[in-house]
Amino acid sequence: MSVLEYKNLTLAYKNHETLHHINLTIPKNEITVIVGQSGSGKSTLLKATISLLSEDARLVEGDILFKGQSLRNEDLNNYRGKKIGVIFQNPLTYFDDFHTVEYHFYETLHYHFNYTKEKSKEIAISYLKQMGLDESILQKYPYELSGGMGQRVMIALVLCLEPELILADEPTSNLDVVCQKEILDLILSLKKQTTFVFVTHNIQVAKYLGDQLVVIKDGHIIEQGLKDELFNNPKHEYTQRLVMKGK
Repeated sequence: MSVLEYKNLTLAYKNHETLHHINLTIPKNEITVIVGQSGSGKSTLLKATISLLSEDARLVEGDILFKGQSLRNEDLNNYRGKKIGVIFQNPLTYFDDFHTVEYHFYETLHYHFNYTKEKSKEIAISYLKQMGLDESILQKYPYELSGGMGQRVMIALVLCLEPELILADEPTSNLDVVCQKEILDLILSLKKQTTFVFVTHNIQVAKYLGDQLVVIKDGHIIEQGLKDELFNNPKHEYTQRLVMKGK
């Protein structure tokens, strides 16, 4: 069963096409990793999914389906958060430094579910514990958090809305090796709860994390398949070079 599907998706900035005829199915409760160099179009694909592209971007043709429903003419505010969560590369830039972590949870949960401060705090503590964080972090301000702590708080904040799909855009690229592995292990443990689309330029991360791997280059999907198949028998020359880096 698929959660998300891209059908012949072609996207352009002004008159320059950046994504070309993307056809991709995202299976439920699996981690699909999209791998490619910076500028290949992988982050653009995620932003297109939830309509976070700049105003000069336009959909030339094709469609994006969420659980069989076209998102093309939908108000994506009805999908972001509760249905489709997003984990950004630099989460601390998306927090308000003038408000505590507890306030961010309350604001999010109250907006989506109209929960009280007490109920929001209870839920926040539960999800923060899943991330290996104790409730004392609720009183901290974002600028007091390390990169790894901020990423864990962001994941907890996304998960507390129980989305069916999470889009993760290079969420570990700025972390040290130890913290990166902790976050990747955390995501692996969460795939029973939700479906992930994870974007990275790091083939080793893709190998460690993915069920399905998608290789993108210059806005084209050049190869895709199950992880073992792709690593054992890469067909495209570009994929072969990536796989060699991951060995």
